[in-house]
Amino acid sequence: MNVAQCQWEESSVDSGFSSDVDSNYRGNLDKRNRASWYCDRENNNLGKKKGNSRSLPSQFRSDDFWRLSEVSLTDFIHIRNLGGGGFAKVDLVQLQREDERNLYALKKVSKKLFSEPKQEQQFEAEKHVLSLSHSRFIPRLYRTFFSSNHVFLLIEACLHGDMFSYLERHGQMRCSLARYVIGCVTEALDYLHNTLHVIHRDIKTENILIGYHGVAKVADLGFCKVLGSSKESTYTFCGTPGYIAPEVLMHTGHSYNADFFSLGVVAYELLTCRSPFRRLALIDTHKATLRGITEVAFPNIVDHVTKSFVRGLCYREPERRLGEEIRSHEWFYGFKWKELQSGQMPSPLQISSNVCSTTSDTRPV
Repeated sequence: MNVAQCQWEESSVDSGFSSDVDSNYRGNLDKRNRASWYCDRENNNLGKKKGNSRSLPSQFRSDDFWRLSEVSLTDFIHIRNLGGGGFAKVDLVQLQREDERNLYALKKVSKKLFSEPKQEQQFEAEKHVLSLSHSRFIPRLYRTFFSSNHVFLLIEACLHGDMFSYLERHGQMRCSLARYVIGCVTEALDYLHNTLHVIHRDIKTENILIGYHGVAKVADLGFCKVLGSSKESTYTFCGTPGYIAPEVLMHTGHSYNADFFSLGVVAYELLTCRSPFRRLALIDTHKATLRGITEVAFPNIVDHVTKSFVRGLCYREPERRLGEEIRSHEWFYGFKWKELQSGQMPSPLQISSNVCSTTSDTRPV
């Protein structure tokens, strides 16, 4: 396949790193009736608060910067289409070099998406956070290119799909497998909350991708928000019905604990292959969420410790919820966190060995 088969546009190159990752690179989740909701009630002042990141500047965070710093769009070979939606498409690409075997996902976003200020705000928010991010539990962003009509994002290719699709293929997980996935998401949230001071606000199975070597990675930061401190609250109504924390529904202000509520919903889904709160009607979904996890039945196969863990994450009252102390819960007894963090823990997820290599970082953060 030659370059002519991949129709790039004349473009410029951003000197930084930026932006967004498609959930499983399919874009349109309407067919699942699980779309995210967003209602802007405040200005998202990303980048305007001092001390919002303790990470290294993006240009110093890996050798990939130097290897990719001089490339242009025409240096990539198109492999295949990975998916897309109304304003974006994602292609699998590879650099035209004899010694290059790494694959990348190149997301092409139409600037028509930015005709609405809220859409542009979400896009810029994600660009800002990912420009600072360097965690093996968050897909990496390498370059950004611009043309007159599009923005191109060169990102890590997570070719093993998302956790929603994984559950569709393999069914409910045993505790040891769910513990690994929840552990990966916990590490991603710890990095977002404590290093970047960012709340994700849309944790769900579709936004947990499976990267190289089966590492679970938290993607799609379009609803993220920078918080000045753990005591600060935000009031934007956003997220996906069935995962939205009660305080978000009630507009009483939410913080990092809202992400842990969503994580509890994910844990329930991984273990049971069903949602604790979702109902046929949206209003019934919200009502079930407000009634709380204590009104939700667990299958007989779920043991007492696991019930305690899920309920601890999904309490209606944010102050009662598991948060920073999640690692010390009995459900994680014997879990080797340092091995997970360093990349020494092998993934128990069932992934295909036929998938080509990607650019995933397997080194310690």
